[in-house]
Amino acid sequence: MANLSYRALPWRSSFLLNLALLFMAGLASAGCAPRSAVIHQPTGVPADAALFAEGQAAFREATVEGYERAADAFRKASALRHDRCEYSLHLAEALLFLALEQKLNQEDTAPSVREADEALTWVESQPCASGFGSILNRVKALSVGPGVSAGQVAGASIQIRARTVGHDDIDLIDRAIAADPNDPMNWVVLWKLNPVDPRSPLLRANTLAPDLPLVQYEMGSANLILSHYSEARRNFERALDLSPRHFHSMIGLADAIAAGNPETAEAFPLYLKASEVAPKYLEAHALLGYYYEQIEDTEKALDQYGRIVALNPRNEPAYLALGTVLFKAGRRDEAEKMLQTALGINAGDAQAHYYLANIGLARGDLPGAQAEAQLAVRYRPAFVEALYLHGLILERENRTDEALSEYERALRTKKDYPDALLARGDIRAHRGQLADALTDFAAAVQAYRIQSAEYEKNAAKAEASGFLLKARAQRARKAEVENAMRRAEQIQQQVQALMKP
Repeated sequence: MANLSYRALPWRSSFLLNLALLFMAGLASAGCAPRSAVIHQPTGVPADAALFAEGQAAFREATVEGYERAADAFRKASALRHDRCEYSLHLAEALLFLALEQKLNQEDTAPSVREADEALTWVESQPCASGFGSILNRVKALSVGPGVSAGQVAGASIQIRARTVGHDDIDLIDRAIAADPNDPMNWVVLWKLNPVDPRSPLLRANTLAPDLPLVQYEMGSANLILSHYSEARRNFERALDLSPRHFHSMIGLADAIAAGNPETAEAFPLYLKASEVAPKYLEAHALLGYYYEQIEDTEKALDQYGRIVALNPRNEPAYLALGTVLFKAGRRDEAEKMLQTALGINAGDAQAHYYLANIGLARGDLPGAQAEAQLAVRYRPAFVEALYLHGLILERENRTDEALSEYERALRTKKDYPDALLARGDIRAHRGQLADALTDFAAAVQAYRIQSAEYEKNAAKAEASGFLLKARAQRARKAEVENAMRRAEQIQQQVQALMKP
Protein backbone atom coordinates (compact mmCIF):
# COMPACT_ATOMS: atom_id res chain seq x y z
CA MET A 1 0.00 0.00 0.00
CA ALA A 2 1.54 3.29 -1.06
CA ASN A 3 1.74 5.80 1.73
CA LEU A 4 -0.04 8.86 0.38
CA SER A 5 -0.01 10.83 3.60
CA TYR A 6 0.03 14.59 3.26
CA ARG A 7 3.37 15.95 2.10
CA ALA A 8 4.94 19.01 3.67
CA LEU A 9 3.49 22.02 1.91
CA PRO A 10 6.33 23.99 0.29
CA TRP A 11 5.32 27.19 2.05
CA ARG A 12 4.84 25.57 5.44
CA SER A 13 7.73 23.15 5.45
CA SER A 14 10.10 26.00 4.74
CA PHE A 15 8.31 28.59 6.84
CA LEU A 16 10.95 29.07 9.54
CA LEU A 17 13.72 29.06 6.93
CA ASN A 18 11.94 31.79 5.02
CA LEU A 19 10.82 33.62 8.15
CA ALA A 20 13.97 35.75 8.18
CA LEU A 21 12.85 37.40 4.96
CA LEU A 22 9.34 37.90 6.29
CA PHE A 23 10.72 39.67 9.35
CA MET A 24 12.35 42.35 7.26
CA ALA A 25 8.94 43.58 6.21
CA GLY A 26 8.55 44.67 9.81
CA LEU A 27 11.40 47.17 9.99
CA ALA A 28 10.39 50.79 10.45
CA SER A 29 12.04 54.15 10.71
CA ALA A 30 12.79 55.33 14.25
CA GLY A 31 11.02 58.33 15.63
CA CYS A 32 7.86 57.94 13.53
CA ALA A 33 5.49 58.89 16.29
CA PRO A 34 2.21 59.59 14.44
CA ARG A 35 -0.03 56.55 14.28
CA SER A 36 -2.24 57.62 11.40
CA ALA A 37 -0.96 57.83 7.84
CA VAL A 38 -3.28 60.78 7.20
CA ILE A 39 -1.66 64.03 8.28
CA HIS A 40 -3.66 67.25 8.48
CA GLN A 41 -1.26 70.10 7.82
CA PRO A 42 -1.45 72.73 10.58
CA THR A 43 -1.51 76.35 9.57
CA GLY A 44 2.00 77.58 8.87
CA VAL A 45 3.61 74.12 8.51
CA PRO A 46 5.60 73.94 5.25
CA ALA A 47 4.25 71.53 2.67
CA ASP A 48 7.48 69.52 2.56
CA ALA A 49 7.45 69.04 6.34
CA ALA A 50 3.83 67.87 6.25
CA LEU A 51 4.63 65.41 3.46
CA PHE A 52 7.62 64.10 5.40
CA ALA A 53 5.45 63.50 8.47
CA GLU A 54 2.86 61.80 6.29
CA GLY A 55 5.55 59.51 4.86
CA GLN A 56 6.84 58.62 8.31
CA ALA A 57 3.36 57.66 9.49
CA ALA A 58 2.70 55.57 6.38
CA PHE A 59 6.08 53.82 6.68
CA ARG A 60 5.23 52.94 10.27
CA GLU A 61 2.36 50.74 9.06
CA ALA A 62 4.86 48.32 7.46
CA THR A 63 2.41 47.22 4.79
CA VAL A 64 2.77 47.23 1.03
CA GLU A 65 0.37 50.12 0.66
CA GLY A 66 2.07 51.90 3.56
CA TYR A 67 5.46 51.69 1.88
CA GLU A 68 3.93 52.87 -1.37
CA ARG A 69 2.32 55.89 0.31
CA ALA A 70 5.49 56.60 2.24
CA ALA A 71 7.61 56.56 -0.91
CA ASP A 72 5.14 58.84 -2.65
CA ALA A 73 5.14 61.33 0.22
CA PHE A 74 8.93 61.32 0.56
CA ARG A 75 9.27 61.68 -3.20
CA LYS A 76 7.03 64.75 -3.21
CA ALA A 77 8.79 66.26 -0.20
CA SER A 78 12.16 65.77 -1.89
CA ALA A 79 10.90 67.43 -5.05
CA LEU A 80 9.92 70.48 -2.99
CA ARG A 81 13.20 70.68 -1.08
CA HIS A 82 16.21 69.27 -2.92
CA ASP A 83 18.48 70.42 -0.12
CA ARG A 84 16.94 68.07 2.47
CA CYS A 85 18.96 64.86 2.29
CA GLU A 86 16.74 63.10 4.83
CA TYR A 87 13.82 63.19 2.42
CA SER A 88 15.74 61.25 -0.23
CA LEU A 89 17.18 58.85 2.36
CA HIS A 90 13.74 58.01 3.70
CA LEU A 91 12.53 57.63 0.12
CA ALA A 92 15.31 55.10 -0.54
CA GLU A 93 14.47 53.24 2.66
CA ALA A 94 10.75 53.07 1.86
CA LEU A 95 11.52 51.84 -1.65
CA LEU A 96 13.86 49.14 -0.34
CA PHE A 97 11.21 47.84 2.04
CA LEU A 98 8.66 47.98 -0.74
CA ALA A 99 11.07 46.03 -2.93
CA LEU A 100 11.49 43.43 -0.19
CA GLU A 101 7.73 42.94 -0.05
CA GLN A 102 7.72 42.64 -3.83
CA LYS A 103 10.49 40.08 -3.69
CA LEU A 104 8.61 38.04 -1.10
CA ASN A 105 5.64 38.11 -3.44
CA GLN A 106 7.76 37.12 -6.47
CA GLU A 107 7.21 40.46 -8.15
CA ASP A 108 9.66 42.57 -10.11
CA THR A 109 11.80 44.54 -7.65
CA ALA A 110 13.96 46.30 -10.24
CA PRO A 111 12.01 49.61 -10.51
CA SER A 112 11.87 50.12 -6.74
CA VAL A 113 15.51 49.22 -6.18
CA ARG A 114 16.64 51.31 -9.14
CA GLU A 115 14.92 54.40 -7.74
CA ALA A 116 16.37 53.70 -4.29
CA ASP A 117 19.81 53.38 -5.88
CA GLU A 118 19.37 56.72 -7.62
CA ALA A 119 18.27 58.41 -4.39
CA LEU A 120 21.25 57.03 -2.46
CA THR A 121 23.69 57.97 -5.20
CA TRP A 122 22.31 61.52 -5.22
CA VAL A 123 22.53 61.88 -1.43
CA GLU A 124 26.14 60.72 -1.36
CA SER A 125 27.03 63.52 -3.76
CA GLN A 126 25.46 66.23 -1.58
CA PRO A 127 27.06 68.26 1.24
CA CYS A 128 24.10 67.48 3.52
CA ALA A 129 24.96 63.75 3.48
CA SER A 130 27.52 64.25 6.24
CA GLY A 131 24.77 65.04 8.70
CA PHE A 132 22.91 61.77 8.16
CA GLY A 133 25.60 59.12 8.53
CA SER A 134 23.46 56.78 10.60
CA ILE A 135 20.49 56.38 8.28
CA LEU A 136 22.71 56.58 5.19
CA ASN A 137 24.80 53.64 6.36
CA ARG A 138 21.72 51.73 7.52
CA VAL A 139 20.00 52.04 4.17
CA LYS A 140 23.22 51.12 2.37
CA ALA A 141 23.56 48.07 4.64
CA LEU A 142 20.12 46.94 3.54
CA SER A 143 20.87 47.48 -0.12
CA VAL A 144 24.42 46.13 -0.39
CA GLY A 145 24.40 42.59 -1.75
CA PRO A 146 26.94 39.77 -1.35
CA GLY A 147 30.18 40.57 -3.09
CA VAL A 148 29.23 44.19 -3.71
CA SER A 149 31.59 46.85 -2.41
CA ALA A 150 30.45 49.33 0.24
CA GLY A 151 30.33 52.10 -2.34
CA GLN A 152 27.65 50.36 -4.36
CA VAL A 153 24.04 49.37 -3.86
CA ALA A 154 22.06 46.48 -5.29
CA GLY A 155 20.75 46.95 -8.80
CA ALA A 156 18.07 44.34 -9.46
CA SER A 157 17.30 42.70 -6.14
CA ILE A 158 17.91 42.97 -2.42
CA GLN A 159 20.03 40.34 -0.74
CA ILE A 160 19.51 40.31 3.03
CA ARG A 161 20.88 37.35 4.97
CA ALA A 162 23.24 36.54 7.80
CA ARG A 163 26.93 36.87 6.97
CA THR A 164 30.08 37.10 9.04
CA VAL A 165 31.45 40.33 10.44
CA GLY A 166 33.73 42.02 7.95
CA HIS A 167 31.33 42.00 5.03
CA ASP A 168 30.09 45.28 3.66
CA ASP A 169 26.61 45.15 5.20
CA ILE A 170 27.90 44.39 8.71
CA ASP A 171 30.52 47.12 8.48
CA LEU A 172 27.87 49.59 7.37
CA ILE A 173 25.37 48.78 10.12
CA ASP A 174 28.17 48.94 12.72
CA ARG A 175 28.93 52.44 11.49
CA ALA A 176 25.23 53.33 11.62
CA ILE A 177 25.02 52.20 15.25
CA ALA A 178 28.19 54.08 16.16
CA ALA A 179 26.64 57.23 14.69
CA ASP A 180 23.33 56.77 16.51
CA PRO A 181 23.08 53.96 19.09
CA ASN A 182 19.65 55.22 20.16
CA ASP A 183 17.96 54.52 16.83
CA PRO A 184 15.98 51.28 17.37
CA MET A 185 15.92 50.51 13.68
CA ASN A 186 19.71 50.23 13.61
CA TRP A 187 19.53 47.45 16.20
CA VAL A 188 16.81 45.62 14.32
CA VAL A 189 18.85 45.75 11.12
CA LEU A 190 21.90 44.46 13.00
CA TRP A 191 19.89 41.47 14.14
CA LYS A 192 18.66 40.87 10.60
CA LEU A 193 22.11 40.97 9.11
CA ASN A 194 23.86 38.92 11.79
CA PRO A 195 21.33 37.03 13.95
CA VAL A 196 23.78 35.10 16.12
CA ASP A 197 21.55 35.83 19.10
CA PRO A 198 18.19 37.09 17.84
CA ARG A 199 17.26 38.50 21.23
CA SER A 200 20.02 40.93 22.19
CA PRO A 201 19.65 43.53 19.39
CA LEU A 202 15.87 43.25 19.53
CA LEU A 203 15.79 43.66 23.28
CA ARG A 204 17.78 46.85 22.81
CA ALA A 205 15.35 48.01 20.12
CA ASN A 206 12.41 47.16 22.36
CA THR A 207 13.91 49.17 25.19
CA LEU A 208 14.33 52.16 22.90
CA ALA A 209 10.94 51.96 21.14
CA PRO A 210 8.45 49.59 22.80
CA ASP A 211 5.56 51.37 21.07
CA LEU A 212 6.95 50.89 17.58
CA PRO A 213 4.72 48.19 16.02
CA LEU A 214 7.47 46.80 13.86
CA VAL A 215 9.76 46.25 16.81
CA GLN A 216 6.95 44.24 18.41
CA TYR A 217 6.59 42.26 15.19
CA GLU A 218 10.32 41.52 15.12
CA MET A 219 10.21 40.47 18.77
CA GLY A 220 7.32 38.16 17.97
CA SER A 221 9.17 36.66 15.05
CA ALA A 222 12.26 35.99 17.15
CA ASN A 223 10.16 34.44 19.92
CA LEU A 224 8.45 32.25 17.32
CA ILE A 225 11.83 30.94 16.16
CA LEU A 226 12.83 30.32 19.78
CA SER A 227 9.53 28.45 20.40
CA HIS A 228 8.42 31.02 22.97
CA TYR A 229 4.89 30.89 21.65
CA SER A 230 3.05 32.74 24.40
CA GLU A 231 5.54 35.62 24.25
CA ALA A 232 5.32 35.64 20.45
CA ARG A 233 1.55 35.80 20.66
CA ARG A 234 1.72 38.85 22.93
CA ASN A 235 4.19 40.56 20.60
CA PHE A 236 2.06 39.98 17.51
CA GLU A 237 -1.10 41.10 19.29
CA ARG A 238 0.67 44.27 20.38
CA ALA A 239 1.94 44.87 16.84
CA LEU A 240 -1.61 44.57 15.52
CA ASP A 241 -2.90 46.95 18.16
CA LEU A 242 -0.39 49.49 16.86
CA SER A 243 -0.70 48.64 13.15
CA PRO A 244 -4.04 46.88 12.54
CA ARG A 245 -3.36 46.07 8.87
CA HIS A 246 0.04 44.48 9.44
CA PHE A 247 -0.84 41.17 7.84
CA HIS A 248 2.55 39.59 8.58
CA SER A 249 1.66 39.89 12.27
CA MET A 250 -1.72 38.29 11.56
CA ILE A 251 0.12 35.33 10.05
CA GLY A 252 2.69 35.29 12.85
CA LEU A 253 -0.07 35.34 15.46
CA ALA A 254 -1.87 32.49 13.72
CA ASP A 255 1.34 30.47 13.63
CA ALA A 256 2.04 31.15 17.30
CA ILE A 257 -1.48 30.01 18.20
CA ALA A 258 -1.35 26.95 15.96
CA ALA A 259 2.07 25.94 17.32
CA GLY A 260 0.52 25.54 20.74
CA ASN A 261 -2.56 23.74 19.44
CA PRO A 262 -2.50 22.52 15.81
CA GLU A 263 -6.21 21.70 15.93
CA THR A 264 -7.33 25.13 17.10
CA ALA A 265 -9.94 27.06 15.18
CA GLU A 266 -8.40 30.40 16.23
CA ALA A 267 -5.86 30.45 13.41
CA PHE A 268 -8.38 30.38 10.58
CA PRO A 269 -9.85 33.89 11.03
CA LEU A 270 -6.33 35.32 11.10
CA TYR A 271 -5.28 33.61 7.89
CA LEU A 272 -8.55 34.68 6.30
CA LYS A 273 -8.12 38.28 7.42
CA ALA A 274 -4.54 38.36 6.15
CA SER A 275 -5.70 37.25 2.71
CA GLU A 276 -8.44 39.89 2.77
CA VAL A 277 -6.13 42.70 3.91
CA ALA A 278 -3.49 41.72 1.36
CA PRO A 279 -5.41 40.01 -1.49
CA LYS A 280 -2.37 40.02 -3.77
CA TYR A 281 -0.02 38.56 -1.19
CA LEU A 282 0.75 35.02 -2.35
CA GLU A 283 1.72 33.51 0.98
CA ALA A 284 -1.53 34.54 2.63
CA HIS A 285 -3.41 32.50 0.01
CA ALA A 286 -0.89 29.67 0.35
CA LEU A 287 -1.40 29.47 4.10
CA LEU A 288 -5.15 29.66 3.79
CA GLY A 289 -5.07 27.00 1.08
CA TYR A 290 -2.94 24.82 3.34
CA TYR A 291 -5.43 25.34 6.14
CA TYR A 292 -8.36 24.24 3.95
CA GLU A 293 -6.34 21.29 2.72
CA GLN A 294 -5.67 20.16 6.27
CA ILE A 295 -9.37 20.18 7.13
CA GLU A 296 -10.10 18.35 3.86
CA ASP A 297 -12.11 21.16 2.30
CA THR A 298 -10.97 20.42 -1.25
CA GLU A 299 -12.85 23.09 -3.18
CA LYS A 300 -11.78 25.93 -0.92
CA ALA A 301 -8.17 24.73 -0.99
CA LEU A 302 -8.30 24.64 -4.79
CA ASP A 303 -9.76 28.15 -4.82
CA GLN A 304 -6.92 29.58 -2.73
CA TYR A 305 -4.18 27.84 -4.71
CA GLY A 306 -5.93 28.88 -7.92
CA ARG A 307 -5.76 32.51 -6.81
CA ILE A 308 -2.01 32.18 -6.48
CA VAL A 309 -1.50 30.99 -10.05
CA ALA A 310 -3.91 33.67 -11.27
CA LEU A 311 -1.68 36.26 -9.61
CA ASN A 312 1.55 34.55 -10.62
CA PRO A 313 1.32 31.98 -13.46
CA ARG A 314 4.92 30.91 -12.79
CA ASN A 315 4.37 29.91 -9.17
CA GLU A 316 5.47 26.28 -9.19
CA PRO A 317 4.58 25.42 -5.54
CA ALA A 318 0.97 26.45 -6.20
CA TYR A 319 0.69 24.12 -9.19
CA LEU A 320 2.19 21.34 -7.09
CA ALA A 321 -0.35 22.05 -4.34
CA LEU A 322 -3.20 22.05 -6.88
CA GLY A 323 -1.99 18.74 -8.30
CA THR A 324 -1.69 17.18 -4.87
CA VAL A 325 -5.16 18.26 -3.74
CA LEU A 326 -6.70 17.05 -6.99
CA PHE A 327 -4.87 13.72 -6.69
CA LYS A 328 -6.10 13.19 -3.15
CA ALA A 329 -9.62 14.00 -4.36
CA GLY A 330 -9.35 11.25 -7.00
CA ARG A 331 -9.32 13.70 -9.93
CA ARG A 332 -6.29 12.18 -11.61
CA ASP A 333 -6.55 13.74 -15.06
CA GLU A 334 -6.79 17.25 -13.61
CA ALA A 335 -4.03 16.47 -11.13
CA GLU A 336 -1.75 15.28 -13.91
CA LYS A 337 -2.13 18.58 -15.79
CA MET A 338 -1.24 20.63 -12.72
CA LEU A 339 1.74 18.41 -11.88
CA GLN A 340 3.04 18.57 -15.44
CA THR A 341 2.71 22.35 -15.32
CA ALA A 342 4.73 22.39 -12.09
CA LEU A 343 7.44 20.30 -13.75
CA GLY A 344 7.45 22.66 -16.71
CA ILE A 345 8.59 25.34 -14.26
CA ASN A 346 10.82 23.13 -12.11
CA ALA A 347 11.72 19.80 -13.68
CA GLY A 348 13.45 18.69 -10.49
CA ASP A 349 10.39 18.72 -8.24
CA ALA A 350 10.54 15.30 -6.59
CA GLN A 351 7.01 15.51 -5.19
CA ALA A 352 5.49 16.21 -8.60
CA HIS A 353 7.28 13.16 -10.01
CA TYR A 354 6.12 11.11 -7.02
CA TYR A 355 2.45 11.92 -7.56
CA LEU A 356 2.75 11.34 -11.31
CA ALA A 357 4.22 7.93 -10.49
CA ASN A 358 1.17 7.20 -8.32
CA ILE A 359 -1.11 8.25 -11.16
CA GLY A 360 0.75 6.01 -13.61
CA LEU A 361 0.54 3.07 -11.21
CA ALA A 362 -3.20 3.58 -10.73
CA ARG A 363 -3.64 3.53 -14.51
CA GLY A 364 -1.56 0.38 -14.90
CA ASP A 365 1.18 2.23 -16.79
CA LEU A 366 4.09 0.52 -15.07
CA PRO A 367 6.89 1.82 -17.35
CA GLY A 368 5.63 5.40 -17.00
CA ALA A 369 5.15 5.04 -13.25
CA GLN A 370 8.60 3.50 -12.86
CA ALA A 371 10.23 6.36 -14.77
CA GLU A 372 8.50 8.99 -12.62
CA ALA A 373 9.31 7.21 -9.37
CA GLN A 374 12.93 6.92 -10.42
CA LEU A 375 13.06 10.66 -11.05
CA ALA A 376 11.50 11.34 -7.65
CA VAL A 377 14.22 9.28 -5.99
CA ARG A 378 16.94 10.86 -8.12
CA TYR A 379 15.95 14.37 -7.13
CA ARG A 380 15.41 13.46 -3.46
CA PRO A 381 17.41 10.37 -2.47
CA ALA A 382 15.96 10.24 1.07
CA PHE A 383 12.31 10.50 -0.07
CA VAL A 384 11.08 7.43 1.78
CA GLU A 385 7.60 7.33 0.21
CA ALA A 386 9.14 7.53 -3.27
CA LEU A 387 11.66 4.82 -2.45
CA TYR A 388 8.87 2.51 -1.32
CA LEU A 389 6.72 3.37 -4.34
CA HIS A 390 9.63 2.72 -6.68
CA GLY A 391 10.12 -0.66 -5.05
CA LEU A 392 6.42 -1.47 -5.36
CA ILE A 393 6.43 -0.66 -9.08
CA LEU A 394 9.58 -2.72 -9.65
CA GLU A 395 7.97 -5.64 -7.82
CA ARG A 396 4.89 -5.35 -10.05
CA GLU A 397 7.29 -5.61 -13.01
CA ASN A 398 8.69 -8.84 -11.47
CA ARG A 399 12.03 -7.16 -10.80
CA THR A 400 12.12 -8.52 -7.27
CA ASP A 401 15.80 -8.05 -6.48
CA GLU A 402 15.66 -4.38 -7.50
CA ALA A 403 12.42 -3.94 -5.56
CA LEU A 404 14.00 -5.42 -2.43
CA SER A 405 16.91 -3.03 -2.81
CA GLU A 406 14.51 -0.05 -2.84
CA TYR A 407 12.65 -1.35 0.22
CA GLU A 408 15.98 -1.68 1.98
CA ARG A 409 16.86 1.92 1.06
CA ALA A 410 13.49 3.09 2.37
CA LEU A 411 14.05 1.29 5.66
CA ARG A 412 17.54 2.71 6.04
CA THR A 413 15.89 6.11 5.75
CA LYS A 414 13.00 5.28 8.10
CA LYS A 415 13.44 1.97 9.90
CA ASP A 416 9.82 1.71 11.09
CA TYR A 417 8.17 2.52 7.73
CA PRO A 418 5.41 -0.13 7.85
CA ASP A 419 4.63 -0.49 4.14
CA ALA A 420 8.28 -1.22 3.35
CA LEU A 421 8.52 -3.65 6.28
CA LEU A 422 5.47 -5.51 5.05
CA ALA A 423 6.75 -5.57 1.46
CA ARG A 424 10.20 -6.80 2.49
CA GLY A 425 8.62 -9.42 4.71
CA ASP A 426 6.56 -10.70 1.77
CA ILE A 427 9.66 -11.14 -0.37
CA ARG A 428 11.56 -12.83 2.47
CA ALA A 429 8.67 -15.19 3.13
CA HIS A 430 8.49 -16.22 -0.53
CA ARG A 431 12.23 -16.88 -0.46
CA GLY A 432 11.93 -19.10 2.60
CA GLN A 433 13.58 -16.63 4.96
CA LEU A 434 10.78 -17.18 7.44
CA ALA A 435 12.43 -15.95 10.64
CA ASP A 436 13.45 -12.69 9.00
CA ALA A 437 10.00 -12.36 7.46
CA LEU A 438 8.35 -12.78 10.87
CA THR A 439 10.56 -10.02 12.28
CA ASP A 440 9.44 -7.70 9.50
CA PHE A 441 5.76 -8.56 9.93
CA ALA A 442 5.89 -8.02 13.70
CA ALA A 443 7.59 -4.65 13.22
CA ALA A 444 5.05 -3.69 10.53
CA VAL A 445 2.11 -4.60 12.79
CA GLN A 446 3.52 -2.47 15.59
CA ALA A 447 4.14 0.48 13.27
CA TYR A 448 0.62 0.21 11.82
CA ARG A 449 -0.82 0.09 15.33
CA ILE A 450 0.99 3.31 16.23
CA GLN A 451 -0.25 4.96 13.02
CA SER A 452 -3.81 3.88 13.73
CA ALA A 453 -3.72 5.36 17.22
CA GLU A 454 -2.32 8.61 15.85
CA TYR A 455 -5.06 8.89 13.23
CA GLU A 456 -7.71 8.29 15.89
CA LYS A 457 -6.13 10.92 18.12
CA ASN A 458 -6.10 13.42 15.26
CA ALA A 459 -9.70 12.59 14.37
CA ALA A 460 -10.85 13.15 17.95
CA LYS A 461 -9.06 16.52 18.08
CA ALA A 462 -10.52 17.55 14.75
CA GLU A 463 -14.01 16.58 15.89
CA ALA A 464 -13.63 18.55 19.10
CA SER A 465 -12.65 21.61 17.05
CA GLY A 466 -15.58 21.20 14.67
CA PHE A 467 -13.47 20.03 11.71
CA LEU A 468 -15.76 17.18 10.73
CA LEU A 469 -14.34 16.76 7.23
CA LYS A 470 -10.87 16.35 8.62
CA ALA A 471 -12.09 13.93 11.29
CA ARG A 472 -13.76 11.81 8.61
CA ALA A 473 -10.61 11.81 6.49
CA GLN A 474 -8.44 10.84 9.47
CA ARG A 475 -10.70 7.90 10.24
CA ALA A 476 -10.68 6.83 6.60
CA ARG A 477 -6.88 6.73 6.75
CA LYS A 478 -7.10 4.87 10.03
CA ALA A 479 -9.27 2.24 8.32
CA GLU A 480 -6.71 1.85 5.53
CA VAL A 481 -3.92 1.42 8.05
CA GLU A 482 -5.91 -1.14 10.03
CA ASN A 483 -6.63 -3.11 6.85
CA ALA A 484 -2.90 -3.22 6.15
CA MET A 485 -2.26 -4.20 9.76
CA ARG A 486 -4.76 -7.10 9.53
CA ARG A 487 -3.08 -8.29 6.35
CA ALA A 488 0.30 -8.23 8.07
CA GLU A 489 -1.13 -10.15 11.03
CA GLN A 490 -2.68 -12.78 8.73
CA ILE A 491 0.55 -13.32 6.83
CA GLN A 492 2.44 -13.41 10.10
CA GLN A 493 0.16 -16.19 11.36
CA GLN A 494 0.55 -18.12 8.11
CA VAL A 495 4.33 -17.96 8.31
CA GLN A 496 4.26 -18.98 11.97
CA ALA A 497 2.17 -22.01 11.01
CA LEU A 498 4.74 -23.02 8.38
CA MET A 499 7.51 -22.85 10.95
CA LYS A 500 5.83 -25.29 13.36
CA PRO A 501 7.39 -28.78 13.34
